[in-house]
Amino acid sequence: MDFIKERKDYIISFFYYIYVFSVSFMVDGNSFSSNYNISCWGGYLFVLVLCVYKKLFISSLLSKKKLFVYLFMFVILFSAITTPLDFNQSLIGLFKIYSVFLFGFLTLFLMRKHIVDFIVVCNILVFAALTHVLIILHLWFSLLSPMDYDWVGGLYFSNNIRNFTDYMSICFFCSLFLIDFYKKYTLKIFFIIISIFILTFILWSGSRTAYVGVSIGLIFYLYFLKSNYFNFLVVFMIFCSTLFSLYFATNHPSLGIFRAYSQLNNVDHFSSGRISVYEKVLEYFSYYPVWGYGGEAIRQLNIYGRVQAHNSILQILIEFGLVGLICFLILFYRFFSKLNLKNMQQKELFIVALLLNVFSSSIFNGGAYYGVILILTSFFVVAICTDKK
Repeated sequence: MDFIKERKDYIISFFYYIYVFSVSFMVDGNSFSSNYNISCWGGYLFVLVLCVYKKLFISSLLSKKKLFVYLFMFVILFSAITTPLDFNQSLIGLFKIYSVFLFGFLTLFLMRKHIVDFIVVCNILVFAALTHVLIILHLWFSLLSPMDYDWVGGLYFSNNIRNFTDYMSICFFCSLFLIDFYKKYTLKIFFIIISIFILTFILWSGSRTAYVGVSIGLIFYLYFLKSNYFNFLVVFMIFCSTLFSLYFATNHPSLGIFRAYSQLNNVDHFSSGRISVYEKVLEYFSYYPVWGYGGEAIRQLNIYGRVQAHNSILQILIEFGLVGLICFLILFYRFFSKLNLKNMQQKELFIVALLLNVFSSSIFNGGAYYGVILILTSFFVVAICTDKK
């Protein structure tokens, strides 16, 4: 027992890093079960930290600075228990959101105790993304006719390849940050190569939301970084990734960087049916505008067979109502109002660029629904809060 007590910090950090690496591999063809699995393992990690650090961890949870976060959690709880839909499924949606908050709380505690290291997490995410790319490459070269394979819905780790690009875009920004962070030339080259691998996957996926998110994040990052060397490097990586993605061209109409130009028949077709979903979501929202329908609302309402609204604002409105959206916007403002864009350190600059990527793509995608994106967003938000004390 003394051995465990003396090394409890190392044990906790080990399980934390394992969770961060494994979270993307918990995603399967069913988004509902994927979110549930991610939430459960996040809950187990929270209980483990609570059992190990006990009063020290509890005292950190009782901080007055977290009062508004607890108010937001209460609003979400009220939406869940007053749902007009299935109560049990709404509670599972509540559990997913609560697991994100709990992960944020334990991350804040562990980072302030220097048990979890930010750079280590970034490295883990990069290598997790590289693992996924290598698995896809192995599958490509194992198939007799890879050009005819259903890459959009036929991956083992996701029900839709373009939903998974949100995760890969986060890992791409981590890789970019590590290029500038490490001073050794060999490490820089290593992460440049990995960045090209990940960016090639993003371009190959045909995800227009990822293109928008990554572009906005990159423009912000490069503008404030003010490095001609890095500007040239990013252009070089985009050029190489574009060429490589063309090499892996398929016969699937929904893959590749030219996908956006092949769906110009009408607005709804171009948006992959999102406009129709938005209209229906707003219609249902008008029936319960104050508190919403609770968790898993889109899936329970069966809106055109979708499980999420493909829009973060509408996702919050339909699940938690106007009250939930107001609370979210206040939290959003409290976070970004503390940032000084003119005097940001490199780490802060990278995190803000990454979050801009996530928020931008979530306007058109499921960033506000999928547990893996919510968990990682929570980590990076907490990382800035840790530095700000």
